[in-house]
Amino acid sequence: MKKILLILTVGLFISSCESDDFADPINPNDFPTATFSLANPSDAGATITEDSDGVVVNVMTDKAVNNGTSFGGEQVGGTAIEGEDFEIKGSSISAFGNSTTVSILPINNPFPKTDRTVVVEVGPDVEFAEALLNPNTQLPFTVSFTITDVNPTTGVNVGLAWDEDAAADLDLEIVKEDGSTLRFGPTATGENPEIGVLLLNTDPDGTYYLDLNLFDIEGTPIDFNFGISDPNGSVSEFNGTFDVDNLDQYTFDANTDLGGSYRLIKIVKSGTTYTITQLF
Repeated sequence: MKKILLILTVGLFISSCESDDFADPINPNDFPTATFSLANPSDAGATITEDSDGVVVNVMTDKAVNNGTSFGGEQVGGTAIEGEDFEIKGSSISAFGNSTTVSILPINNPFPKTDRTVVVEVGPDVEFAEALLNPNTQLPFTVSFTITDVNPTTGVNVGLAWDEDAAADLDLEIVKEDGSTLRFGPTATGENPEIGVLLLNTDPDGTYYLDLNLFDIEGTPIDFNFGISDPNGSVSEFNGTFDVDNLDQYTFDANTDLGGSYRLIKIVKSGTTYTITQLF
């Protein structure tokens, strides 16, 4: 009797081991296949405003996922700067679900900028997540579009940004042809960047100058960037270096409200038409 029990026990053990050794392998073709599409198909290659809801990508699987699977995006091209011009908001398909979205959202920044392009590849945002999808899933899904500015229509909107290691505080004022100040309040706040509407559509026609006031500088060349928009939707960008060791190269308006400033931009106003010329 003991021999019979021993033989049965050993037989069951061997049978169990053989069952484990020959378990069916995992077949990736049994995994869900993901498909990607734009929530609004007209967004493909479109121009969207920076105050819009952005571009949304729908992610669908043909069957429920067994494990939570996360999706996101990566910038692979374009002139826009992630974190400054746009952000990518990923999300996950929860376990036993089959859909989610990835959003590419423009950032509404008051600093005037020319149009900038965005190229983003959307897909699983971690390596192991891709391993949970059917190999027939077409990856990546590429999204391309352009972001355009929304600026005030009341006049000329000006933005000035600079290297804070070279200058703690720079201010701007709009100066008339006789060298007197027309306006400075919106762009003499102590902030970097300085942003504000300096020349209004209701101001008299004529020639004006955008002057730089060196309120607090370190005595080294100052790298800066101008963004200037007019009420007709045109935006100009100027990059340069202000050489504090060679001030004679700039026209100095000594009698301005800020105590003296240097001409950098010329603006000729005729009604709501503005001609903007770089002087540096």
